[in-house]
Amino acid sequence: MEERGLKLGSRSTYFWRMTTMSETKELAVNEWMTVDDVAGYLGVKKSTVYSYVSDKKIEYYKKEGVLRFKKESVDGWLESGRVPTHEEYLAKQLNQKD
Repeated sequence: MEERGLKLGSRSTYFWRMTTMSETKELAVNEWMTVDDVAGYLGVKKSTVYSYVSDKKIEYYKKEGVLRFKKESVDGWLESGRVPTHEEYLAKQLNQKD
């Protein structure tokens, strides 16, 4: 197993990646994320994160002009966009007819 730390954006946020042949896990040592951290985590540009903030699509905190995000909020926001599987959709349609 390989273990290494990745520093993303701020001095206080580190992600530890543990890699085996079949899986990769990332663990946030500190839950606060910067705009750079969120952009890297989501795989989007910083301008996209700023757009999410401007449109109030993602939860954020602002103190003295500095934006911060809680990792659990970013994960929750991602999970809220889950699309049901075809089987789940069909089951829901059948349940609504009853």
